[in-house]
Amino acid sequence: MNVTLTPQLKQFIEREIKAGRFENASDAICDGLRLLEQRDAVATSLGPDFAVLGSMDGSDITALVCIVMMEAAKSAQEDLRAIMESVKSINAAKSAQRDLISKIGHDIAENAGQRDGKPPLKFAARGVGSEDGYHRIPMPHADAGSPGGLRRVRTNMHKGPIKDVCILCAIQDELKNDLDSMSEMREMESLRLQMAMDRLGKLMSALSNILKKVSDTESSIVANLK
Repeated sequence: MNVTLTPQLKQFIEREIKAGRFENASDAICDGLRLLEQRDAVATSLGPDFAVLGSMDGSDITALVCIVMMEAAKSAQEDLRAIMESVKSINAAKSAQRDLISKIGHDIAENAGQRDGKPPLKFAARGVGSEDGYHRIPMPHADAGSPGGLRRVRTNMHKGPIKDVCILCAIQDELKNDLDSMSEMREMESLRLQMAMDRLGKLMSALSNILKKVSDTESSIVANLK
């Protein structure tokens, strides 16, 4: 393959070889092509909004700055997606926890008149279903890696027999406390989500400004040539 270089590029390559950065002209050209390949690969991975980088003729420094900024934006997008998945999983766990609390509420309402364990507990059709159900209740846990962002773990909610409605009330209170903890966790994740969105917005704005300056410079050069 024969490559024709402008006098300016020839002088540039000769200076780079004399400085010891490359052994010969072939190495210098290959390194430049690798930079172009890396730039285009990053632009493609981020979508059509950054396709302008594929034809950008700015200096190597500008190209490198753009690549770094685009990699940072890509990382910020990945962080944002991960936090959003975490928020979704917490919401799914909260919804499942509310369902459990509601079921226990039906059992409590079914035994509202019980005193000192009498009469024996009755378990409502819309409740947990049985005493054994409370010993292996499917407790929801937020897990973004599980289907639907939810993992259920069978948990014994009370060691020993469940004969009194007061025990059901205590179990319900415990689940309500867990629900409050989930709400606090979601608030923290929502704050992280907002921070990640702000970070991504700033990166995208900075990158947009760089690309605009490159475009304006190119337009100015073309106008001067005319």
